[in-house]
Amino acid sequence: MLRLLGQNTVLEAQESNLYETGFEPVSIKTAVVLERLLEALNNSQGEIGEGLGQVSHEALDAPYEEMRDHSASDRIAGLYWHETYHVGQLEILRQVSGEREAFP
Repeated sequence: MLRLLGQNTVLEAQESNLYETGFEPVSIKTAVVLERLLEALNNSQGEIGEGLGQVSHEALDAPYEEMRDHSASDRIAGLYWHETYHVGQLEILRQVSGEREAFP
């Protein structure tokens, strides 16, 4: 998302490459530690907001480099949907764990 918005990424390339589609499954030995991922998530939110506030309509309408028949805004919408999918997965795990507090 940050790259699409012209912002700096919050993970180093070697960290983010582990989670790219098509790479080997992450194991306990190769995964980025949870605290680092949470830090990156927190840092990314402000950067995403800033990027959305600065991106031009032309940039959003431009073809996405990896899927030329889709625009950058199509890719952003797809990433948004993908994240909400994972939130649903986490909600199921929260309920199964017996945790009563909902996500803030």
